[in-house]
Amino acid sequence: MGGDVIDEKFVYIHTKLRPRASGLKPRYTTDDFWSRLYSFHGNPKAWITGHHIRYILRPKPVMEDIIQQAENTVNFSQPIVGIHIRRTDKLTMEGENARFIPLQQYLPHVDQWYDKYDLSQRRKNITIPTERRIYLATDDPSVWEETKELKGYKFLGFQNLARIASNLRSRKSLFGLLGVVVDVTMLSKCDAMVCSLSSEVPNLAFELRQTEHLDASNDVIPLDLGYGYEFLVSTVHIAVYAHKAKATNETLDEIELMQGDILFTITNWWNGFYNGINERTGERGLYPTYKVKVHHNFNFDKYKYRINDLTKTFGSSAGLANFAKA
Repeated sequence: MGGDVIDEKFVYIHTKLRPRASGLKPRYTTDDFWSRLYSFHGNPKAWITGHHIRYILRPKPVMEDIIQQAENTVNFSQPIVGIHIRRTDKLTMEGENARFIPLQQYLPHVDQWYDKYDLSQRRKNITIPTERRIYLATDDPSVWEETKELKGYKFLGFQNLARIASNLRSRKSLFGLLGVVVDVTMLSKCDAMVCSLSSEVPNLAFELRQTEHLDASNDVIPLDLGYGYEFLVSTVHIAVYAHKAKATNETLDEIELMQGDILFTITNWWNGFYNGINERTGERGLYPTYKVKVHHNFNFDKYKYRINDLTKTFGSSAGLANFAKA
């Protein structure tokens, strides 16, 4: 078994990715295909990316056996919510701008999901509360120690994978790679996932989940950034209401909006505001989520150089970096 895996060649590709907003049509898709996709899916970019990745990551028989054994251990025939907690070097590496999020901040979202699920079960005359099962994936073994003090939850997962991932040397080993594949696959099969999308693991799991369901775009609950690229345009919005800017206590001030303004949104701050750039004024800052909507018919080719110029101007601003570390 080990020989079959070790004999494979691992190729590391280092390239600069060109980010595309989730609402933008890739050049290789037709207008008809894109309009059909947009008609049923809440995040077309994740859907397309997930199918590309699913094809690239087709497992060989030995990997299929490992994944199947993990699935049998977890048992996805019963409801389960995934939690991914990324710590270790993510909190200290320059440019990462990740923040420490305690396990307790994930649990209210888990409870909310199970409360809704139990409510739907009661409509079927099923009144027995659902066991609150959680698949835990983390690179910090101490999180497993925290779970021992929590009542009312059943934590499932593989503690040995956390130990391997906690060490940079072992993380880059063959077993470390297998561990990532297992955790990503298990998270993608959970009914919902609570995570920090500043980490690539839950992003990948979220994308893969789109390939197994008609629309699973709402099956992720991010605690920091929205789905997309940190510090780069993730969605294009259009202002439906004007907004008068005012100074705030946040690390970024609000920016002015006029009806019809195009907003290059970088991330959702999950406090009622988006953080992004106004194409008309070139200003970057906060604007209310309820005053804008997704720009479905945005012409990327017309604005591609403008997007590049604006994102280069601001880059990974100190404002967003300070927020992430708060």
